[in-house]
Amino acid sequence: AAATVLNDSFWQGGMGLALANAARTGKLNVKKIDKAHRQYFAKAIGVDQSNVNDIIKQYVDGTPSYDWSDLYANYVRAME
Repeated sequence: AAATVLNDSFWQGGMGLALANAARTGKLNVKKIDKAHRQYFAKAIGVDQSNVNDIIKQYVDGTPSYDWSDLYANYVRAME
C-alpha cells in the first residue's frame, strides 16, 4: 500500500527558527526540554482526491499562516 502525505515544510523550517529564537530570547530553556520534545514526529497531512485542490491552494499557490509562539502545535509523538 502507498500513501500520499504532505510534511509541512513551511512549518518545519519556521518552527526551527521559532525554537531557536525562543531559546535566544529566554522564552525556552533548552536545558529543561524533556527528551520527548527534543526530537519528535510532527503532524503530516494526508492527501487524496477529496482535499488535493485545497492542499494546492493552501501550500502551493499560497502560504499558510502559523502561530509561531505555539512551539509544539504540530507535535505528534517523541522519536524513540
